[in-house]
Amino acid sequence: MIDDALYKGVEQLDNRMIDYIRRRLITDYVPLVKNAIMDQYDSLLIAPITDRRSKTNPIFYRKDFVDAIDNFPFVEGTENETKFIMPDLENFPFEKGRLPIIKTILEGIVGTYVEVTNEQYSALMGKRAPQLEPYDNSVPPKERIYLLKYTTEVQRKEYQLYKRPTLVRYPFSNSPPIRIFDGAQKFVEENATTWLNVLVNKATKMYVNGE
Repeated sequence: MIDDALYKGVEQLDNRMIDYIRRRLITDYVPLVKNAIMDQYDSLLIAPITDRRSKTNPIFYRKDFVDAIDNFPFVEGTENETKFIMPDLENFPFEKGRLPIIKTILEGIVGTYVEVTNEQYSALMGKRAPQLEPYDNSVPPKERIYLLKYTTEVQRKEYQLYKRPTLVRYPFSNSPPIRIFDGAQKFVEENATTWLNVLVNKATKMYVNGE
């Protein structure tokens, strides 16, 4: 009976310490990881944009990305283990809302493209723009932007129609894959042991002192 009571007491203490560590990971350290990811978003996706006419500027989708980061399950736990999960191209919810356009950018694109309106597409190609499922359903059809490969033929027609370079260059043309999560991944790998040691020490002192 005494052994059973002692075992249950230790088990309860272990569970309380584990719960404490998980909660503090979420409140103390997950925000640091989120900030590291958003720093990469700003420096790798927004900062390179030089043509402010671009309608594919990731600054327009930053709030969507922040919302997805805020809802990402960085810390998951079972009875026997706690996992710190980092987002990547496979587990991040890029399928939600307008985020598919961000995934397309991150995956990289081969070739030079320009952003064209419905009117420009018709003028350049001599036909209506294809009615494909848009990345952003909130944009009315007449205001949608299409990516058109900037071939020599398109360039020739551009000069015929506008007499000068007019079309907005897609800012991520000929862009290799952008590894937006790598910096935060490295940050976690370099600091995870320290974070865990700090939390274990705090949890131990708290329960020793009966707090």
